[in-house]
Amino acid sequence: MRSFIAIRKPLKIVIDADTEFQAKLRALKDAADVPRAEAQQYEFVLNNAIETVDASTEDHRKLMADQEDEAKRKKLNKNPSAGTGVSPE
Repeated sequence: MRSFIAIRKPLKIVIDADTEFQAKLRALKDAADVPRAEAQQYEFVLNNAIETVDASTEDHRKLMADQEDEAKRKKLNKNPSAGTGVSPE
């Protein structure tokens, strides 16, 4: 159980960083003040970076959801009457 709880907090930080990085990459891609010829020079690399960060963010969010589900399951196993409205005897 400890490993599931221990990873959730740093994973939240990673997801926040992913989101920030996505925004910065998209802003760079959409920059209006960059000449088209210059933008074409790095378009492939930038698109690749955006796709990679998008995939990583999706993986991190899925892992976070799995961690949350596991924590809930462990909590319910520890206290089976939790969330049922039934008080333990």
